[in-house]
Amino acid sequence: MNKAILAIRDLRTQLQALEKRLAGREDTKSVVSTSSDLRKKIGAIEEELIQVNAKASEDEANYPTKLNSKLGYLGQVVDSADAAPTAAELAVFADLDPQLETQLVKWREVLSKDVPALNDTMQKNNVPLIAPAAAAKAN
Repeated sequence: MNKAILAIRDLRTQLQALEKRLAGREDTKSVVSTSSDLRKKIGAIEEELIQVNAKASEDEANYPTKLNSKLGYLGQVVDSADAAPTAAELAVFADLDPQLETQLVKWREVLSKDVPALNDTMQKNNVPLIAPAAAAKAN
């Protein structure tokens, strides 16, 4: 999950730089539009994985807890015991794991379909291609 979050942030930075570089150019309007749509799509994935509005620990009380924190808290509880995880802890994990996998599937789809589609559009418009940093390792 953390690798995916870092890769999403890296891709978003690349997309923002691309949009800034091409802003106002009529000939690359389709590239900017596709990039903007992709940035929104990956932003939605990131928002499910981690609380993007929390900038300080006090903010955790003001915003809903996301998968990253929930799994982190669960890990702390499980690690603090000298016994096997309880049935309740296993049930919480059984609930969170599919939610995480759903977001990771969406991320892998972005890497396998959306990024290549954007790069195709960029290539047709003679714009240098982008490459997500952790694309090969994002699981």
